Amino acid sequence: MKNINIDAITKLFHHLQSISCNFKSVSFNENVGSISPLTYLIESNYQAKKEKVKEMKNKYDILQKFIINYRTINRDGNSFYRAVMFRYLEILILTNNIEQLKNVVFDFMNSFQSEKLKSRIIIRGLNIKPDLSIKILILIIDLLSYNMVEEAHKILVKSFTTCQKFDYAMILYFRYLLYDYIRQNEKNIYLKAFPVKIGNLLPYQYKTEDEKFLFNEFYEEYLLKFFTDAQKIIIYLTPFVLQIEVNVIIFDDNEKDILKRFKWEGTSELKTNEVISLLNYKNYKNHYEIFYTANDYNNYRKSFEIYENKQKSIILSHIEKYLNHDENNFKFLQSINKQKNLIKDVNESQSNQKQFKSKIKINYEDKNNNEINIEKEIKSKDKNLSNNANLNKNLDL
Repeated sequence: MKNINIDAITKLFHHLQSISCNFKSVSFNENVGSISPLTYLIESNYQAKKEKVKEMKNKYDILQKFIINYRTINRDGNSFYRAVMFRYLEILILTNNIEQLKNVVFDFMNSFQSEKLKSRIIIRGLNIKPDLSIKILILIIDLLSYNMVEEAHKILVKSFTTCQKFDYAMILYFRYLLYDYIRQNEKNIYLKAFPVKIGNLLPYQYKTEDEKFLFNEFYEEYLLKFFTDAQKIIIYLTPFVLQIEVNVIIFDDNEKDILKRFKWEGTSELKTNEVISLLNYKNYKNHYEIFYTANDYNNYRKSFEIYENKQKSIILSHIEKYLNHDENNFKFLQSINKQKNLIKDVNESQSNQKQFKSKIKINYEDKNNNEINIEKEIKSKDKNLSNNANLNKNLDL
């Protein structure tokens, strides 16, 4: 890992500042979308079909207890990993948890020194360049040190949405974290309260009739392979890897207990009550998106408002008219048709996604008199890093 030049961090900051993003657009971005209301979530999933009005009403009544709004996530097979990493980093930023972000950077650096990741840094012809992701994370940490939380949050969103290299690097890093955790716990049980072997959580094709677990095949063919969705073992073990609770609502599920909670045993270093909340669509290739609760919204209203598209409801807000078949309200019907076309366009654009090319291209030269030793910047309980350099005093924002 090369030393990070302070001029490169400054240049990166100004570059990201210069990128114009319409954060509120419904079709804002493929990787991580804007924040939309629950009504839009339901109406778009049912394609605003009037024959589905009762189903939409029932689904809304169930989900409104848990969901205020949500973020769309790219449907490329990496949605769980992308949603979790975005939300995890978002929580660290919004809670100003600088120490844990430093630990993430140090662990990210170490992970990409492994042969497992070195051989996988080219994805569909794109070299994800871990150094660039390190710079982005360092920039976020520095902004937080100035208490510029909203600005740091914008950098996170822009990096996921305009830089495919950063997006892919975060996904690959999270896949590696899961691989490393499972590899070290192959012979252990899941929970004391749920004493099954971790191997029993593997997909069926990685378990033999004589109860042998094919972990190596699972790692190579599934977990460390891009564009493969997350199965049971990944969902169950994510809380252990990140030390944070994960809640999942299955959109297509009609069970009474619609919210599934996944926790871990032990004490979390995060010391937070925040939760990663995800929507799962079984009927759409096990796709995942992020949802926000009333608590999330109330705590971070200021940070979220620039991403809210406030898409108007076209059916649920007029549910009584629809249930009563008020066919004479022509303006109402015209509005519905207009909004249905918008939903159709957004759905079609999401189903025909193309891979983004990185918009961030940073070329930098190391200067001997102006270098930052990244290993002195990152606090880790596993390393004696006592002489930390101060990134803040050099970066003029």
